Amino acid sequence: MRLYVRILTISLLAHAIIISIPKATAQTVTRRLTISSPRPIADALEKLEQQYGWVITYEDPEYVSLSDVRDATPPWKTQSTNGQALRRIFIPRGGTLNFQYQENNGHPLEAPSDLIRRLVASYATGNNPQFAVIQDRNEWHIVPKRSLNRGGSMADATAVLDAVITIPAERRTSLDLISAICAEVSRVTQRRVLVGTVPTNPLRGHIDESGATNQIARDVLKQALSRFFVHFSWALYYDPSGFYALNIDRVPPPAKNN
Repeated sequence: MRLYVRILTISLLAHAIIISIPKATAQTVTRRLTISSPRPIADALEKLEQQYGWVITYEDPEYVSLSDVRDATPPWKTQSTNGQALRRIFIPRGGTLNFQYQENNGHPLEAPSDLIRRLVASYATGNNPQFAVIQDRNEWHIVPKRSLNRGGSMADATAVLDAVITIPAERRTSLDLISAICAEVSRVTQRRVLVGTVPTNPLRGHIDESGATNQIARDVLKQALSRFFVHFSWALYYDPSGFYALNIDRVPPPAKNN
């Protein structure tokens, strides 16, 4: 877990997010998102979630092509003091996303589904990873669709939360249930999935007696997080060193109108 936190910290330092909002007095304004980061789609969706209170989850593709990663090892870690080879740190190469949309009185002129799908499609160029949008009532799940394979060619991507899992029903905390989901997805997919950054206190304080029988992992996770009085979303990040980390955050209420 310490490795994940270190890599996440470097990822955060490695990207910049710029939101330009014209200082117009008219009710209809153009919002522009300019994002350069290892995960521009994830960062853009997070901005929409924070601005409008939409529940949007995100899942990374498996970054297995050398073209999809870059070395982010700090200079001070490139030299060993005892002669042993140092483990280098790699993060998604990412890119830049430029996107704009119209807003009136603090609300987008487009329906949320249309806006989210257009944003996701705007990044699906060249060798950038491509994503599918799954709408489930008032929630949107952004899942990997195509990405570069080990040979550097575009191919269908694996969405590990598509795994069909079974978890015995028993009395446990929601945090233990989340851990059980990750463990079962790891077993079924043979890919390491860890619990990353999550709201520990509410998850530990809630008792859940449910389980799952041959259900899609994404649905089980959604059900586990639906038993609270607040909304949660998740981001499943892939670390190029070979594991996924499931991060869960509370969705804030919509921002006040500008």
